[in-house]
Amino acid sequence: MPYPNDRDRSRAYLSQSWERTWLCWAAAWALCLVGPNAFADPPPGTTLSNLGAWQSLPDIPVKLGLGGPVVGVSNGALVVAGGANFPEGPPWSEPPGKKRWHREIFALVDTNGGWRAAGQLPVNLAYAATVPWRDGFLIIGGEEDGTAVDTVYFCRFEREEYRCSVTHICNMPVAASYLSACRVAGGETIYVAAATRSGNFPCMDVKHFWRLEFDDPSEPTWTRLPPWPGAARHKAMLVALGNADGNPDVDRAVYLFGGERPCVDESGQPMLDRFEYLTDAYRYRESDEWSRMAELPVHDGGDGRYAGQRRPIAAAACVALDARRFAVFSGDTGRYVTQPLDDRPDFPTDILVYDRQLDQWQAAGRMPRGVVTTTAVWWQKKIVIPSGELRPAIRTPQVIAVMPDGGDTAQ
Repeated sequence: MPYPNDRDRSRAYLSQSWERTWLCWAAAWALCLVGPNAFADPPPGTTLSNLGAWQSLPDIPVKLGLGGPVVGVSNGALVVAGGANFPEGPPWSEPPGKKRWHREIFALVDTNGGWRAAGQLPVNLAYAATVPWRDGFLIIGGEEDGTAVDTVYFCRFEREEYRCSVTHICNMPVAASYLSACRVAGGETIYVAAATRSGNFPCMDVKHFWRLEFDDPSEPTWTRLPPWPGAARHKAMLVALGNADGNPDVDRAVYLFGGERPCVDESGQPMLDRFEYLTDAYRYRESDEWSRMAELPVHDGGDGRYAGQRRPIAAAACVALDARRFAVFSGDTGRYVTQPLDDRPDFPTDILVYDRQLDQWQAAGRMPRGVVTTTAVWWQKKIVIPSGELRPAIRTPQVIAVMPDGGDTAQ
């Protein structure tokens, strides 16, 4: 059937898939916790008190690696798509290398096998937010060849064809990249946090916080909500902790913390000495209320130069462990952003866990290397972190994974 435009195509897709989704909805709670798409809803009983050994999974088939790749899980497959890198060398080389955005999709279904091509995104895309949705995941916003976009796509892996179908679902109220999104466990409510600049103001100053709902299968609804109390920011972490065990005393909440507030000059070039890297943290409840949560903890950076100072975190991988806790892996502190490139240390390798009941951050070991601008997902009972950025303009094709305590109880 021909469709005159993306909107009609989206309505048709949603209507056709609604009957199947309705039949599954009664069991949605259990499926989202232990099913193949549980990359935001972790196995029950998971902890990080005693990490197992980190594992290396097959490298993605992009030798230079990818910054800001689209990462998700669908129908048992780990999916990596899009992203950006510098195939001609870094921008400070001679001649200066140019950044390139990608659209290729790769999928991995078996750790004993390898990645295979699984189609293409509609556009070159990086630095989008991804959240699990039905039997695939949503791709929200991002950058197309360096320009922020407002599109929302649904990506689903088709096992028989070994191919990802990518369908346009709707558009955001505002184009945004380096944004954050999460889905509340047991439902289809999605929260999105973003920030933009107004007019000629040099620093990011406009905060956006929305709820995306699918009550009408053909008309997704965006609701503008009160933004968080702190500064406008991008590269923040946003994670939902839900009432996974049915306990009425445990409410659902969304947690936003850290991030970066960038500034640019009149020509659009970054003014690194004016960048702010943030340590504040906030809790949002579905009663439309924001409150402060424990600020990011003190961390001296390992060299003593920042003794007694709270550690900023931006562009970190973050994943829920259960209804009570989430984990944060690495992250950019921004402490060395104005220093010469050769003097900048690697990104931190430490892992933090936040406990909502205690309102407390706890150290939880280390990862093999620090990596930013990628996404942590649950896949085959493991937390998996594919590709990402090791240093400015340097990416990695490596994929690492770890099975925390309780991970072997899933499925």
